[in-house]
Amino acid sequence: MIEGERGSFVYTGDFKLARSYTCEPAEVKRCDVVLMECTFGRPQYVFPSRDEVEDAIVAFATKALEDGHAPVFHAYSLGKAQEAMAILGKAGIPLTVHGAVHAIARCYEAAGVKLPPYERYDAVTHDGTRALIWPPSGKNLPKALKDKPVRTAMLSGWALDKNAPYRYGVDECIPLSDHADYPALLRYIELAQPKKVLLNHGWPDFVWRLRRLGIDATYLEPNEQLALF
Repeated sequence: MIEGERGSFVYTGDFKLARSYTCEPAEVKRCDVVLMECTFGRPQYVFPSRDEVEDAIVAFATKALEDGHAPVFHAYSLGKAQEAMAILGKAGIPLTVHGAVHAIARCYEAAGVKLPPYERYDAVTHDGTRALIWPPSGKNLPKALKDKPVRTAMLSGWALDKNAPYRYGVDECIPLSDHADYPALLRYIELAQPKKVLLNHGWPDFVWRLRRLGIDATYLEPNEQLALF
């Protein structure tokens, strides 16, 4: 938030209003101008309740382990992976994590965030009897799981797209997201009460939806964002 003679300006970055185990809630401040993301700025993007999402993640891991399959969750190393760890750990599911996830989890703990017990992935010792959290960039499954029964899940808000499992090449997609869904984007504006809304990182047509609601909104293309700053 920047305040000066010309008023108050807020840049949100990526945000969500839903609860989280591993980060503080978003703070919404009233302002004159807000520059906000609109990743899920279309009406079809309405996430299930947080309880439903958590239940889906735990159920996926539990069923896979019961069936003798190794559950693998694809989640970004920073943020989503640690949230997935908290959800699975809360349910008592043993955890193994990719080296990059492990390194960032250590940073979380150093900052005072409590995480459940977990171990760093080791190709020699990992036997597939624990849930594995793996970055989406690591498209190839770890060596320890080669030729073993595996079930994979992608944790992403894009899970609401019907073709998401095919796009990501996984068995299931679960809508755990670090972004606000469509109703939450509108709720943020309602709480911040800005005179002007600037949009980036999302669907440009969200601007028209806001204008139909009587909100003064403009979508910024990348070169316009540079000019603004």
